[in-house]
Amino acid sequence: MSKSQVKRTLLIHSCPKRHQLQVETVLGKPLSWSRQELQQDAVKAEVTGISSIDQIEAQLVALNRIPNLYLECFTTGIESGRLYMLVPGLGIYQGMTNLAGEVMISEERIRLTIEESAGNSKELQRRLRILLGQNWDDLLEPFRAKQVDNLLLFNRAV
Repeated sequence: MSKSQVKRTLLIHSCPKRHQLQVETVLGKPLSWSRQELQQDAVKAEVTGISSIDQIEAQLVALNRIPNLYLECFTTGIESGRLYMLVPGLGIYQGMTNLAGEVMISEERIRLTIEESAGNSKELQRRLRILLGQNWDDLLEPFRAKQVDNLLLFNRAV
């Protein structure tokens, strides 16, 4: 893996069945789809591989044009990574992450957020939620929870 390449895990939590081919075209390969239990007529898939950040971001911009797609993408490099989340109505969130996968916010962005909130604690809270990607997390959490439920049910059966 060269320095400009990163490991990528793309979790497509929900994709309308009618858009499967569009997603595969953007990603440049067929995917192994399974039924999405939380949304009617939807499927899910996972894609792993090695790509450049530029290629990942170009694919995410193209995927953002596909309606009703819920996904998140994790990249890992040598010292840090990136988290991308895409949900209908909010668009694409991008955050830098540390090795533990926590979103890291620069001191400059925090200072600017405090300044822009002008002493209004509700506004500061709203802006910090956006910086941390909390609105995207809130909408993706039911899909993540369902994934964990299925894993726990499988483990109990074994």
